[in-house]
Amino acid sequence: MHYELEVDARDFVYKSFKQYPIAIDNVSFKPPADGSMWLRFRYLPAVSEPVSLDRECMVYVGMAQVDVVFRPGVGNDKANKLAKDIAKAAKDGIMLPNCYIYECGKVHPVQKSETGWFIPVRFAVRTETK
Repeated sequence: MHYELEVDARDFVYKSFKQYPIAIDNVSFKPPADGSMWLRFRYLPAVSEPVSLDRECMVYVGMAQVDVVFRPGVGNDKANKLAKDIAKAAKDGIMLPNCYIYECGKVHPVQKSETGWFIPVRFAVRTETK
């Protein structure tokens, strides 16, 4: 089930922010040659557990992280605005094909990476099955 949650969260980001190049794990990607901002999508399965006495009703929760990657020396105003826009787009309760956004987008502090700097934005997705 986590595969479906990951695909839904990734598609949500692609459709909402298609104007930016988006890198995902294990897919060939080259950052923009002009040094412009780009996004990195990651998904982490968080919870898979039964919630009923018959152990047939399952809850699945996953965390999607979208990193706003930007180069050194340009400041972080534009990156902060984009991170805020991503967090604002990921509202609680948005229904996706197989799940829904369970916890709204939250912007986390700027971090250093091997390619420059990035601002992580995280939101949770959830589904239940019977």
